[in-house]
Amino acid sequence: MEFDFWWLPGAALFFALGWLASRRESGQSAPPENNVESLPQAYFRGLNFVLKEDPQKAIDAFTELIRQEPDLVELHFALGQLFRRRGETDRAIRVHQNLLQRTLLSASDRDRARYEIAQDYFKAGLYDRADAALGQLEDSTHAPEAFALRLDIAQRLKDWSKALGLLANDHADYAEVGSAQQDPSRLALQAHLHCELALEHQARSDDRAALAAFATATSVAPNHPRAYLALGALHARLGQSPQAIDLGRGILARWPAFACTMAEWWLGCHARGAAGPFPTGPGEAEPTDALGLLIEAQQRAPSAELLSLILRAVEARDGAEAALELAEREALRAPNASNLLELLERRAQSASSADRLEAVRSFLQRLGPASGRLSCNRCGFQSTRHVWQCPGCSRWDTYSPIPADATRP
Repeated sequence: MEFDFWWLPGAALFFALGWLASRRESGQSAPPENNVESLPQAYFRGLNFVLKEDPQKAIDAFTELIRQEPDLVELHFALGQLFRRRGETDRAIRVHQNLLQRTLLSASDRDRARYEIAQDYFKAGLYDRADAALGQLEDSTHAPEAFALRLDIAQRLKDWSKALGLLANDHADYAEVGSAQQDPSRLALQAHLHCELALEHQARSDDRAALAAFATATSVAPNHPRAYLALGALHARLGQSPQAIDLGRGILARWPAFACTMAEWWLGCHARGAAGPFPTGPGEAEPTDALGLLIEAQQRAPSAELLSLILRAVEARDGAEAALELAEREALRAPNASNLLELLERRAQSASSADRLEAVRSFLQRLGPASGRLSCNRCGFQSTRHVWQCPGCSRWDTYSPIPADATRP
């Protein structure tokens, strides 16, 4: 039978308590007989159950010890944490509530009990009660941990306004992400919160408020791509093509890995004023048109999905021959380039451009499902699309915009 190693710290604590108990017994003058006998018996009985890997009976024994020696505050805290680790949050709550009801409890122990019961409520999913308990710890030594947990709760409840309020009213050194107000992670979090508010405005068809919220996000975190992507998409949807195109150029220049995310609205904004035929030869023209900039982004951050989209767009505008020439030229920078080249070589030279292009498309379609999953770099939660906040661990910016196995130099 395997031993639960997380019990070892508890066992060490109980050894210490037993030693203190023995010291207390030897230092007392004529203590009552029942205390001298019952305290060590309850302690050693509980410790025996720990060593036998019977945590429930061990907890029962130490609970009995607490009833006999209610002044052992540390044992209350240890017992409450054991309950919470085992998922028995109701029992953990009762232990910490009993502590809070003591009139002679020190101020530091009272704050500690509030923080412990807040964690109990959080573990049980009672976020409103957890937040109320944490709100009483603003001036205590537990303020940094309380702030971080309140911020986490606000995000879990999707209360973006409250989360922004916590960040605005927080002392800099309480922040989980760092003490500097200009910390990039803290600014990125603020930008995400403003973007989430903007999405809520969009859901209520309040585009003016959404534009303002996205603009605030870009000013808060000018080096983060999310707000620029969302703002460009909103301008495109509202028919404000010049603003969308201007934002798109900046995105492609700074964050080419997100080209596929913006390609649809980017091409849509250029659809009415498309330039002439795509320059198929190297050095014939600078990549200043919509497709040219997408191709440049593909060269800097190769993506099977983006290449497939570009080929469709080039074929629609310039024909299958131009699309095939582009595919052959970009093959060395495409995912699994050697396989793609081999596939093209198997096609007879006499085959039509449309047939050869269809072979390229078929390959990319087969490649997509195999390499299209993204994984959170914190908890490993997988997603079929890029998300800004991980559904598994609720962390921000933990997904790459391009699957790691979908790119090849």
